[in-house]
Amino acid sequence: MSAVVAVVENNGNILIGKKVSGNHFLSGKWHIPGGKVKPDESDEQALKREMKEECGIDVKVERFIEEFYEPSAKMHAKWYLCSCEKCDTNAGGDLTDVKWVGKNVVEEVCDRKAVERWPDKIKKFFTTKAP
Repeated sequence: MSAVVAVVENNGNILIGKKVSGNHFLSGKWHIPGGKVKPDESDEQALKREMKEECGIDVKVERFIEEFYEPSAKMHAKWYLCSCEKCDTNAGGDLTDVKWVGKNVVEEVCDRKAVERWPDKIKKFFTTKAP
C-alpha cells in the first residue's frame, strides 16, 4: 500500500491536522496530513486530492523529501514539501481541525507516536533553521 504525506509550508509555518476520533492510532491527535494513493493516481494527484478534502486548500508539490516503509502497516509513505497560494484552511475528510504552527514547534505539537514514525530527513527538516 502506498501513501503520501504533505509537509505544507507557508511563511515559516507548517499545516497540521487533528484526526477524527476512532480506532486509528492517531485518533484525536495532531499530525502532518496525508492519505492513501488510489490505484489510478500519481503521488501528486493524491496529494492534491487529500489536501483539498482534508484541509480545504490547493497545494503545489515542490519536491520529494523522503520515503519510509512502515512494516506494521505494510505501508510505503512518501513525504513531499508542498506550498499553497490561498492558504485559508477548512477541516474535512477525516480531520476535525487544521491549523498552522511554527516549523520549530511541529515536533512538539504533533502526537509522539506520529513523530516516532517520521523518517530521519523529516525530523531534520523540522529542526534545521533556515539560512
